[in-house]
Amino acid sequence: MATTASLNPVDATLWAIRRDPELRTTIVALALLDRVPEWDRLRRVIEQATDRIPRLRQRVVEPSMGLGRPHWEETDLDLDYHLRRTAAAEPGLRSVLDLCGALATEDFDDARPLWEVVLVEGLDDERAALVLKISHTLTDGVGGVGLLRLLDDDTPVGDAAPPEPAVEPDGPEHSHLLSVPTGLVSAAMHAGLHPLDTMGEATSVLGSAGRLLRPAGAPLSTLMTDRSLRRWVGVSELPLERLREAAHRADGSINDAFVTIALGALWDYHDAIGVEGARFRVTMPVSFRRDGDDDGGNQWTPARVVLDVDGHGHPFTELTRHQAVLRSAVDEPANSFTQTISAGVQQLPAGLTAGIVAGMVKGSDLVLTDVPGLGEGLTIAGARVTRLHPFAPTGGAAVNIGLMSHGGTACIGFTMDRAAMPQPELLVRCFEERADDFMRRRRLDEPAVVAPPTPPADEPAPSTPHERLSALDTSFLRMETPTTPMHMGVLCVLDGAPLRRRDGSLDLDRLRTHIADRARQAPRLTKRVEEVPFELGRPVWVDDDTAALDSHVWTSTLPAPGGRTELLERCEELQMQCLDRTRPLFDMHFIDGLDPDEFGPNAVALVQRVHHALLDGVSGVELLAVLFDAEPDPAEPSAPAAVAPSTTGDRPGPFQLLTEAAADLIAEPGALIRAAIDALRSPLRTTRRLVATAAAMGDFLGGGAAPSLNQPVGHHRRLLALTVPLERVHDTGVELGGTVNDVVLSAVTRGLRSLLASRHETVAGPLRALVPVSTRHSGMDGEHGNHVAALVVELPIDVEDPIGTFVAVSTRTRDLKNHHHADGTEVMMDASNHLPPVALDLVSRLMGQQHAVNIVVTNLPGPPTPLYLLGGEIRELVPIVPLGANLTVGVAVLSYGPDLTLAFHADREACADLEVLVDGTGQAFDALADLAGL
Repeated sequence: MATTASLNPVDATLWAIRRDPELRTTIVALALLDRVPEWDRLRRVIEQATDRIPRLRQRVVEPSMGLGRPHWEETDLDLDYHLRRTAAAEPGLRSVLDLCGALATEDFDDARPLWEVVLVEGLDDERAALVLKISHTLTDGVGGVGLLRLLDDDTPVGDAAPPEPAVEPDGPEHSHLLSVPTGLVSAAMHAGLHPLDTMGEATSVLGSAGRLLRPAGAPLSTLMTDRSLRRWVGVSELPLERLREAAHRADGSINDAFVTIALGALWDYHDAIGVEGARFRVTMPVSFRRDGDDDGGNQWTPARVVLDVDGHGHPFTELTRHQAVLRSAVDEPANSFTQTISAGVQQLPAGLTAGIVAGMVKGSDLVLTDVPGLGEGLTIAGARVTRLHPFAPTGGAAVNIGLMSHGGTACIGFTMDRAAMPQPELLVRCFEERADDFMRRRRLDEPAVVAPPTPPADEPAPSTPHERLSALDTSFLRMETPTTPMHMGVLCVLDGAPLRRRDGSLDLDRLRTHIADRARQAPRLTKRVEEVPFELGRPVWVDDDTAALDSHVWTSTLPAPGGRTELLERCEELQMQCLDRTRPLFDMHFIDGLDPDEFGPNAVALVQRVHHALLDGVSGVELLAVLFDAEPDPAEPSAPAAVAPSTTGDRPGPFQLLTEAAADLIAEPGALIRAAIDALRSPLRTTRRLVATAAAMGDFLGGGAAPSLNQPVGHHRRLLALTVPLERVHDTGVELGGTVNDVVLSAVTRGLRSLLASRHETVAGPLRALVPVSTRHSGMDGEHGNHVAALVVELPIDVEDPIGTFVAVSTRTRDLKNHHHADGTEVMMDASNHLPPVALDLVSRLMGQQHAVNIVVTNLPGPPTPLYLLGGEIRELVPIVPLGANLTVGVAVLSYGPDLTLAFHADREACADLEVLVDGTGQAFDALADLAGL
């Protein structure tokens, strides 16, 4: 009966990515022989090797229905298919190398074992070559060397181990290949004795796993950009002992020297063609194979780094810089758990698994493979192996340079993508010249000044290549419907004289140029939202390189007479139109034709709309300071009339979005562990926040509907504004023992009392207002996104007199602050970032059915001094808050100069009597001021 065994997780992952032809994991090795081996004897040697290594007689079988990992299954071995002989097209080595390049490109027959051997006869001096082709699924480079030892037919089965290499490579000396730490018992004891430390270590590993799985991004070379399936291979040789001695003089290893030479050669290659190449994305395998492990299977993980190259610098200085970065990458905690992480990735759909791995390895400029090889004495079928050159797969990179020691020689193998490297021989010459220069160097007279090492990431960037929206930002996207657009707005009335051409029309080109110039200072204005396929993760911000300002800046003219009524109606129309999500989520509408008798001469209105997913109220006010000026005479903008992306801005495809989301999901537990550690280390603060969270949850779970205030909103809006003197409101609060916000909430409460009374509606108990509270701190200036908590403030509409209303409101707000209810809602908001995508989507949509609050009242401190747009003074600022589902009215409050403006935004059908609320609120301000003696 045929035996089966599942592929280990790394093997299975390498098997999965073969679906992408650019990522075929074919390893080719070239063994040069001093003579032609005996054919029959070679057949026996190979056949005996297949008897000793079961994998060489097995094929890979996919699991039924795609569930589980693939497995090895014995199959009939046709030795004549796997072992063949041929004659060189010409005596030189080039024809053999061309054969190696062809074999590196050809895929395996999945119905057969994953290896082939070709004997090439007819080389110079009656020499021969043995070309070995093996799938990376079967073994890695270190394991492959072990398999080669089994071909030594001068060592009978059962005898002692093969002779030691003439120049023995040890791990730290020869390369950065590490072994994985074990000792689970001691780890468990450590966890029991030091739980906080253990949780911290787990957090570190999970964060490291996120970095390990993160997509690499685009290649950094501007020259080696094209990719194809055509391969060119070449060879070179270095004296191993001289290379070792030079590396020691630089306080490095052979691997450090190899990396330095390869990067210098790549710099020289670019320089020779006339293209700058000073920064490269490099991938290197890190082995976790241990003594005693079988030679089959893969025991490695990719270390991915970005290395800066100074082609004119001293190579020893370069070595030290590269050494620091590489060792940081090798020391990534997740490297010790590659099999576990790979097993987790394998649980995902096959296509997604392949996408994650493709994202990890594609985008590299260079792959460097350093494998300790064989010593002298290897004989195959009577022929001695004189050289052994490795040709490892490019893995989506432009070039793979491999080093394998063989006796006293460092055998170099180059595998290059012909599309990316049109002059491959040039790179080989550059490598040899760099190597010769390195080996002739002596120690520096003075210690090198080394730049601090960069982290073991692809480049100094966020934990993911694309910034992901927070859960709160995402919720504003999910809550949006055609009847509930979720953008915030502001209506400005300004002096339009400086904005006009000589003919009196608005200078739209100048306006667009100015806004493009300022938009670069607010990067979110140059980005659009990209959804993860099937909403399997929160959306990300991506650069929008097609963001022309003609799609974001508009002009129109009001119908006569152009009074406030017509202006507010135009604003109402704009508030009902959702922003285009295929573009950056903002626009600006300049409105001409305003009545000069009502608004002043040359008056122009501006309606600015920005999606709530992009910013909150505080950052919206900060945005005004970016787009407008504090002085009437700003410098003229020089930007073109387009929103230029903040970076080169790649557009991620569906696979990349899915793989980034999957990597975030795998790393997510790290954040939870980190939060748990913080909680355990600050028990008093944690207890306070838990109590506050419970209270906040009670606030949101309680309450009841006010029938006319809590109902689905329709397609039409009303907008009215009320402006009161800010100083008078401030003094009223001081005299009554409260704040400006207390006065505002009290006045709105009195207005709501009047509104419900006019509707003959009785509500049991107080109404409940959702009052956003900023959680920003001083280090977050200019940062977009939503950073808010919320308070639920009871509005006592049942209290008869205004002073009683004020006392009840101010007492409630003071109690909420003293009991840190805002902290509780902040904890709830933070926790939502850890919800699975499906759960977050469900919560966001349930919020549309809420009855916990009856109205939203948001109060924002605005600019205390006048703002200007191209020299035109802003005369009025009217804020607009979006209406959520089941909320028919919202109040936005904004101070500007000496005024405080309250904007009442409502559903037209549900609040046809909105004037009653506005008038009642205005009367309440007057009444409270009178009671304060003002």
